[in-house]
Amino acid sequence: MADLLRMPPSEEGSVAYETCLGQLRRGLIAGGVIAFPTDTVWGLAALAERSYAVRRIFELKCRDESQALPLFERNVDCVRRWVEDWPREYERLARAYWPGPLTLVCRPRAGRLASVASPDGTVAFRVPGGRLLDQLLRTLDRPLACTSANRSGEPPLSSATAVLDLLGHGLLYVVDTGETGSGQPSTVVAMRQGALVIVRAGAVAPEAIERTASLDLPGVV
Repeated sequence: MADLLRMPPSEEGSVAYETCLGQLRRGLIAGGVIAFPTDTVWGLAALAERSYAVRRIFELKCRDESQALPLFERNVDCVRRWVEDWPREYERLARAYWPGPLTLVCRPRAGRLASVASPDGTVAFRVPGGRLLDQLLRTLDRPLACTSANRSGEPPLSSATAVLDLLGHGLLYVVDTGETGSGQPSTVVAMRQGALVIVRAGAVAPEAIERTASLDLPGVV
């Protein structure tokens, strides 16, 4: 059964906060699966490179393994080091909505992230908001595979108690930050045959995606 980890306030230099952050880092590196509130919904996460931990998420959710898990990274520079190409439309969207509720479908560099790619060879990246995830991703310096905390086809769970009750048997930690997300999933966008496609509707409206992707921004050519 998972331990409930209540994160203390994240004031600068807080020993208690850094201790909890270290626990989470060590747990993920050891192959654990954790749950925590994101800026959208409660999520489940494992290190993307720990294939057995990623499989555990599929088992907990009763999720079809052909539906690859999205990946979290700290910022756009971290994402670009993993992907083969980065269209200018993605750069515009990333500048506007990251960190935030937008997921971009990309093709990884050769030999990278094959174990967490979709059957078509793509991966989906998001840069989430929130201090905890930012600091955790910084200390890990590698992507997390992350998805909503629920059984597939059911609504996302909305509290630490609900996550513990349904999924706690397969988790290392359930992290209670005292925060809640928007409750809306991220918008998923892909580039297909040179055009942007909304794969899943979410917090960022389609018209906002279309408008932002066509903007002329400094340094984007």
